[in-house]
Amino acid sequence: MKLQKHPVLEVCGLTKKWNNFTLEDINLSLPEGYIMGLIGKNGAGKTTLINCIMNGIRKSSGRIWINERDYRSLAAKEEIGFILDPGPFFDHKSLLDNGRLFGRFYPAWREDIFIRYLRTFELISDACYKDLSKGMKTKFQLAFALSHKPKLLIMDEPTGGMDPIFRRDFYALLQDLINETNAAVLISTHITGDLDRIADFITMLDDGKLVFTMTKEELIDRYPIIRGSKEDLPLIREGRPLRTRKTDTGFETMLEDISFLDKHYELKERVLLSRANLEEIMYFFSEPLLYEGGVL
Repeated sequence: MKLQKHPVLEVCGLTKKWNNFTLEDINLSLPEGYIMGLIGKNGAGKTTLINCIMNGIRKSSGRIWINERDYRSLAAKEEIGFILDPGPFFDHKSLLDNGRLFGRFYPAWREDIFIRYLRTFELISDACYKDLSKGMKTKFQLAFALSHKPKLLIMDEPTGGMDPIFRRDFYALLQDLINETNAAVLISTHITGDLDRIADFITMLDDGKLVFTMTKEELIDRYPIIRGSKEDLPLIREGRPLRTRKTDTGFETMLEDISFLDKHYELKERVLLSRANLEEIMYFFSEPLLYEGGVL
């Protein structure tokens, strides 16, 4: 893990009501040079949070800072780069024309840097935006974002629906660029396997509430999967188990308080602890949508 640096993104007490949905008291911090993965089920509030950061949606409370500036200021908005699906670019204009048109909104935008990134990503500057594949559009948006030197890159499902080879190449490229520019990156994605490889921090939302925000290493160390026999299930209640699933031989779960096992040596010797990936952590932290025979 890299040395701690000053936060590029700070969200403090953010609450936003939208129809029948409420994003409630969200607090998180993302330092420069780091990647934060934003996870949660559909409807958890990930896109609402991104919209609040990017657009300053009205009727919200709390505070957001971008590189130590109030997010509502023009200077703060100029610090944000984005990769969204769909992007806001003009379908029937060329990549170069799109860059020039949208680049006018960013004083730091440089056409020479933009063209250099287009060449790096093997994109033709006079190609029409609508003729690009989904992967090429993602690379174009990254080229545009990097050409105005943002301190914060926001990505909403940047590689959704793309093959694993493209995703690996894209994220390897992204990590190289972060090392070069020291930008911070917030990525919302359902592909948790990608975040297993590249994320430094993980933030999870569920039903508009913040479940956790911490480093990936801290998260995985704190919440191993625990497997045990049916006889041991009542004994772990004191450790505040999360979602618990029946298995052929007993149960599997995670404990809100893993230190409970350190106080019960014999129980710790009987159960099996294994390292979880992010998909498993997200499963155990999410409430079942309905009762199933396999969920206790």
